[in-house]
Order: sequence, then structure tokens, then C-alpha cells
Amino acid sequence: MPAFPRCVACASVAWLLVAGSVRAVAAPVVIDDFATGRGHFNSPIDAGDHTTGFFVPTSSVTHDPSVGHNAPGSLKLVIDDDPAVNFRIDDPWRLQLLSGAGIPADNLSLASTGYIGYWLKTTAGDVNASIIVNDGAGMEQGHSRPVTPDGQWHLYEWNLESRQVSEAWNNYSGGNGVIDSPTVTINALQLWTAAVPREVDGTFWIDDVSHNPSGSLVPEPASLFVMALMGLLMARRRPGYASRQQRNRQRGGERQR
Repeated sequence: MPAFPRCVACASVAWLLVAGSVRAVAAPVVIDDFATGRGHFNSPIDAGDHTTGFFVPTSSVTHDPSVGHNAPGSLKLVIDDDPAVNFRIDDPWRLQLLSGAGIPADNLSLASTGYIGYWLKTTAGDVNASIIVNDGAGMEQGHSRPVTPDGQWHLYEWNLESRQVSEAWNNYSGGNGVIDSPTVTINALQLWTAAVPREVDGTFWIDDVSHNPSGSLVPEPASLFVMALMGLLMARRRPGYASRQQRNRQRGGERQR
């Protein structure tokens, strides 16, 4: 097979692989990007009924216009731990950051497929991240994710399609440990310290609270590889094909002379 048609065939196969994988990694819907304000998260820092363990007057939730994940703008949280109060035996504090005041009607209705999550960065160690969703008449809590304290943005996401009880979700209030309604709304984002009997202060930035009804909130490596392979094939094959075509035209001209 000539080089260029073979290139086209290879690229076509690569494109089919990409097309088959794109469905599972469709672009997420950004619910709150905090570009101009606090979005749905405009309640006081202590509004959540399970928030405890830190000094409210010296803790805060504000809009940071200069820091962001993909673009300037994020939610900035400052936690000043109260060493005299623990929300559990040796867990210093817990924050339940309400979305739309925790009222389903004041939040976006989301199909209970794909993944839901947010980006976060901090240098505070021994902290867990989670999310609470309204699922019908109950509330479910995503399994905790250890927060990476390296000062870089990291994604924390949860699978809405997990149908095995307590596999990805816990019963938070009136739920059953599984997402079983056709739609959900975000009730709150959660942060809490992780079994460390010491004071834990910290500053946290949250951005791009998102939902992807078709899959993960980030592209899978396989899809990125196939797309890169297709581009490489096109870049390497076409110049050779053009050179051969030019040589063939030159030989034709010589025979005519």
C-alpha cells in the first residue's frame, strides 16, 4: 500500500479509537468556576450543621480573584483550628461548606451518571476531602479522599454510577449508601482533619466544581495517547508522500522531453 493511503488508514483507525473513547471522557460541566465570586457557596463558613472545631471569627471563606485552577478566581478557605474542640476524639475540625445553602432547589439538578468533584490545593497535611449530595429524600457522602498537601492543584472526584451500597458513598442522612435517584444536587463540600491529635491550621483553595455525566472529569491516558499517535502519523507520513509525488512529476517531465 502506498505510504500516504497507509497513513490515512492508520489515522482513520486512530480516529475511530478516539471517537470510541471520547464518549467516556466528554467535557465536564463546570458548576462553579469562581471567576467573579463565590457562586453557590455564599453561605457563612459555619452554616453547615456539622461544622465544628475551629475559631469562626478568625476563619473565613472568600473569593480569591488572583488564584485559580484553569483561570484566575477560586474559593479561598482559611481554617484557624480551636485546639480545645475536636469533632471526634482526635479529629480537630470538620467543615461542611454548603452549596446553595444546602437547599436542593437552589442548586443545579444533575443526572446521576458519570463523576462529580472539584479541584483543591493546600499545604496543610492530614486533611480529607469529600462531597455530600442530595439523592432523593436522603443525602449521601462520598468516600473520603486524602488531600495532597504539596501546594498544587489536585482533582477529587466521585463516581455517581456506583450502584453497590457503600462502595463509593456513605449514608449521610436519610440515605442508603448508594446513588439511586435519576438526579442529584450538591449539598456541600467537606473537609476534615484525619485522626491527628494536634492543632491543624490551613489555607485551602477550591476551584472548578464540576460534573461530567459521561465519565471522569479528566481525560483518560489512553485517549490522550491515541490522539497523540494520530497527530504523529500525520506529521511524519505526509512530507514523504509529497516528496515522492514531486519526484514522479519530475520523471514524467523528463520522459516527455
